[in-house]
Amino acid sequence: PTPNVLKLGSSPSNPMAVETTSCTSVTSDAQKVLEVLPDFKYSEALAEEEVFQGIRCQLTGLSTQTTEAKATIQTEMEAARQQVQQAEAALEQVKETERQGASQLEAKVNILIEAQIQLQAAEDEKKKVEKENHDDIVKGEELREARSKNIAINEDAFCCLLNGSWTSAEERKEKLATFKEYLQEIGTEKTLVKAADGLITKPEVRGDFDKTAIECITEELRAKLKQVEEKLAERVPAERAVQAELLGLEALVDICQQKATAAEEQYKQVEVALKGSKTEMKTC
Repeated sequence: PTPNVLKLGSSPSNPMAVETTSCTSVTSDAQKVLEVLPDFKYSEALAEEEVFQGIRCQLTGLSTQTTEAKATIQTEMEAARQQVQQAEAALEQVKETERQGASQLEAKVNILIEAQIQLQAAEDEKKKVEKENHDDIVKGEELREARSKNIAINEDAFCCLLNGSWTSAEERKEKLATFKEYLQEIGTEKTLVKAADGLITKPEVRGDFDKTAIECITEELRAKLKQVEEKLAERVPAERAVQAELLGLEALVDICQQKATAAEEQYKQVEVALKGSKTEMKTC
């Protein structure tokens, strides 16, 4: 009997189809020989050859399929290898970006720390100078306040009483009370404080005693103002030096604050970028 031959294709353009046609031709020739010479001594050999030829054809077809499958696998493996290489290159690039980001972040942290140290140092120095000169600063403020009050009393309450320019008894009473309170505050003698009552009369009706007492009170006010101004004048050089130092330190604090703020902002930007690169690496 004719063995079953694996048919791998019917198209003449298919190499496997050519192999199948060749095997079919050999089988047909063997059958013709057996029909003409059924007792031919080589008939069994021909039948065996036919079997072997069929096996060879099948093996040839399998070899062709294997070659094609191998070529396909190699192509797919090459494509996969290229994809792996591309993925590895992309991952390495992301890692390099992360390394650079980490380096930049470390640099920004150092800059931020240095800026904060400078700011703290400037603030501490300013507080130190203020503390060392606190008493002098307070004394200067008290003297300036005393001068301002002396001038205000002279221009308001005393001037009103001296000139008799009050508009009502109530106003006169209030002005006199304010004036006498100030005289006591600056340490005026009690007799002069009491004599200030003579200011409740109009200038044209005041007696000699009242006029003399008013002159003494006026001189007391002038002397007090002169004393305050002299003390302030003595303090001017030292106060200017301290003020200049404090102004310089205040400016330094402002500059350090600006640097610290800028450094912190740059640090945050690099930190955000680094987090983004880490997220990108996780997706690779």
